[in-house]
Amino acid sequence: MPSPKSALFVAIAERIRNVRRTRQDLRLLRGMSERELSDLGVGRSEIPGLLRQGAAAGCAQLSDVAAPRSGLRSHARYAGAAGRAVRP
Repeated sequence: MPSPKSALFVAIAERIRNVRRTRQDLRLLRGMSERELSDLGVGRSEIPGLLRQGAAAGCAQLSDVAAPRSGLRSHARYAGAAGRAVRP
């Protein structure tokens, strides 16, 4: 059984990792053009809320799904995971 100190360390490390991923996803989405965002069905003002929703629901982070600038197919998978309607 892990000691309480090691469990606390693991929890803190996981939180730091999640914050870094969320920031990376925010930078990626903010770097997308209006056209790319509209293809996903996302408005620029919705980005922070989507990231909060995804983090609260434990959804995959965008950085887990797609590398930056890898195309809209990967981004569309993230939008679907965040509960947004995705056009084929």
